[in-house]
Amino acid sequence: MGESAPSLPAKTFPFNRGIYLLAAELRRDYRLRIGRLGKHLFPQGCYLYVGSAQRNLRQRLTRHLTRKSPGKKPHWHVDYLLAHARVKHIWGFDAPKEWECRLGRRLAGVSGLETPLKRFGSSDCHCNTHLYYMPGDESPAVSITTLGALGPDGYPSFYYGNA
Repeated sequence: MGESAPSLPAKTFPFNRGIYLLAAELRRDYRLRIGRLGKHLFPQGCYLYVGSAQRNLRQRLTRHLTRKSPGKKPHWHVDYLLAHARVKHIWGFDAPKEWECRLGRRLAGVSGLETPLKRFGSSDCHCNTHLYYMPGDESPAVSITTLGALGPDGYPSFYYGNA
């Protein structure tokens, strides 16, 4: 049976639009079908996903935190991955949609991150991907602080940890 949505206080996600960076852990290798992208191997490790919701951000993030719920059908690429991964961290920014791609490009420049699957999460833009991968657990080179600092300056932000 599926896990229900975590009980999150309203202040957890203080604004209801913006962009987000989600860190999720796969504890073993999976071969997953990702919508039209087909079947791909996702090795054990930490995955970073950049997304946006210009309305209903709270509902989107609550959905991402809900694994294998009855009736939860995959809608976004990340849904296929999150059916097997555990969300560990979320950084949110009350920033416009164009920051979704900017944050993705910032992640692409971080040493130690790999691109596991082209076009993942980026079917509505020209980015190579919105998904990045770190083998194993989070490494000191890519820390929570480092990731949070990649977000846009000057916009309200929040952090949610589910470790």
